[in-house]
Amino acid sequence: MAEKCQIIKTNVFASCETYNCLKRISWAIGRPDGPPQLHHYYCDDCMRDILASVPEELRPEPLYPEWHDGPMFHEPTPETEPIPEPTKSYPCKYCGEEFDSPTKIGSHTRYCEARKEAVANGET
Repeated sequence: MAEKCQIIKTNVFASCETYNCLKRISWAIGRPDGPPQLHHYYCDDCMRDILASVPEELRPEPLYPEWHDGPMFHEPTPETEPIPEPTKSYPCKYCGEEFDSPTKIGSHTRYCEARKEAVANGET
């Protein structure tokens, strides 16, 4: 089956090839045995958009037509949708203020008054 064009899961660190989409790629379209330079690379969102826009005449026949109308092919219900990850918090060890990224806590710590007082008192 390697001689056919396929959708391939990839972990290459590059940007999506859709115009003005700068997200990291997750999928490639091409031949697995072909050169990777000839693959077309897309992020998760753009690949979902491509698959959702496939015309009816190009869609494959279901493997089990009698199951085609079953619950497996319906839209997900709210209770089956993924739960978003909780945001990670980075507290300042000098004043206790919390930040949502390591970059923000690093910038804050540089100018934190409580840190400056701790350094002046030799508590670091």
